[in-house]
Amino acid sequence: METDPFASKTQREKTVSEWYPVSYLNSESVPTLSYTLLILNQPIDGKRFSRYWEGSSFKICADGGANRLYDLCEKSESHALKYYVGFIGPHHFVTGGRRLAFAQLISLQIPEVIHGDLDSLLPKVEEFYRGSGSQIIRDPDQETTDFMKCLKLISTKTSEIIGCSSHELDVVALGGLGGRVDHGLSQLHHLYMASEDTSLHIGRIILLTPESITFLLHKGHNKIHTPLGKGALAENVGIIPVGRPAVISTKGLEWDVNDWTTEIGGRISTSNHIKSDIVEVETTERVVFTIELAGS
Repeated sequence: METDPFASKTQREKTVSEWYPVSYLNSESVPTLSYTLLILNQPIDGKRFSRYWEGSSFKICADGGANRLYDLCEKSESHALKYYVGFIGPHHFVTGGRRLAFAQLISLQIPEVIHGDLDSLLPKVEEFYRGSGSQIIRDPDQETTDFMKCLKLISTKTSEIIGCSSHELDVVALGGLGGRVDHGLSQLHHLYMASEDTSLHIGRIILLTPESITFLLHKGHNKIHTPLGKGALAENVGIIPVGRPAVISTKGLEWDVNDWTTEIGGRISTSNHIKSDIVEVETTERVVFTIELAGS
């Protein structure tokens, strides 16, 4: 008879790591989590972007991520022009009796910082955001990626952002797993690196794409709150041991496992299904946990 791996806390890690992925999507889930929005150089999901932007306490673009933000705003302007009368010129339209310029339109989405080696930042984008008040910081170091540069900068600004030095701010990275395969693997690599870097004073790192939300579970007992009824999450989930082999036990999935060894090149759990509002994962090592977003 198999034992319940979650029944006895005396034999396992007593600390439980609670995860609320729906809260990062700025839904009605409780608690609402404060975070920094990090925009990487990947196409932005325009359908959900405003929710991510409004839910964040601080906005930072990693180098060419600023180009992506600028492009998204240009598309928003073009979309608006199709539905409002009184088109006046290349970058003007009338709504509610007043003229709204392109610069005014995207001034609502100005990042506090643009950071990286800046080899991808377009001159017109740099000029616009610099003139709009963004702080543009160049770091020419080629031994670190723009992603890691931004994490380190966020770490130095946490107390300034949230007004408290005793708390850490989570980071939601847009586009972390999109585009080129080597870039996606690099982001997973940096999830592991950041989790072991004691000099980084940041909270959890969340990778968001138009299709999924992904994060790194801690060693020990994890509870992931997965309320499918909220309409933000789909049922598909994966647990991937990217760093090193792990032994996992799960509860709340269609195909639960007990003391199950998982490793790249061996067995991995993909395309499993959420069957509970709380999924529990006990793991001997940090593992990647990824959930499909509803409507993706």
